[in-house]
Amino acid sequence: TGGESGSTTGGSMWDCSSATVCEGDKNILRGSDMDSMAECSSVTGTVLVNPIMGAITSTEGMGCLTEVGEDFNFSDIDMLTNLDGITALTIIGGDLKIWGNDTLSDISGLSALTTVTGDVEIESNDMLCQSVIDAFIAGLSIGGSVDTEDNAGC
Repeated sequence: TGGESGSTTGGSMWDCSSATVCEGDKNILRGSDMDSMAECSSVTGTVLVNPIMGAITSTEGMGCLTEVGEDFNFSDIDMLTNLDGITALTIIGGDLKIWGNDTLSDISGLSALTTVTGDVEIESNDMLCQSVIDAFIAGLSIGGSVDTEDNAGC
């Protein structure tokens, strides 16, 4: 899944030529679920990433994802330090929620993101510097409200 040849994305090699629109919601509840994202160039519904079934340590399976139709939610992921596998994502049609991730310190993988039509909530990330969040948000077109609190004070 998510072949290792083709265009370079986020430092990994992904062949996105066969990636298609994935209808509905995608729930990533354990690390092995991330592989299912390699087939998606976009998701029409919500993408929920929450490790209720097992550890999630990488976003590498999201290398071909360019658009999420509804919400994009990363929550309570204790072993994820960065979002480096999401470098192709440009548009979120709903809310962006990144909260309660104990070791997340780097969101530069979202550097291609330009538009969030809903709210942006980046909260309670113990290792993610507020200054990094502020710089990230400054580069976005946001249709709703912004809430960033209880992140690292650096």
